[in-house]
Amino acid sequence: MIRQHKPSTKEENMICMREENEFTKKNSNASDTELLEYVQYCAKQLGRTPKRHEVVGYVLLKQRFGAWNRVLEKAGLREVRKKKQK
Repeated sequence: MIRQHKPSTKEENMICMREENEFTKKNSNASDTELLEYVQYCAKQLGRTPKRHEVVGYVLLKQRFGAWNRVLEKAGLREVRKKKQK
């Protein structure tokens, strides 16, 4: 599920929290592959790489994989940046 904009009011934040909780309950037993395919699906629906506030399920994804950039890397939506050597 995709959010169209970043929540800006208390009511919108409450709705987002409810969506996150429902997603986590429904998908907590999903495999890593299933969750990463979900992120890829969201990207396809948007026609671009999604921002974390656009993806319902961000909380579970962060718990499972770490920071958003790491989620995107694991889903194949962002290249792994190599640290420059001095």
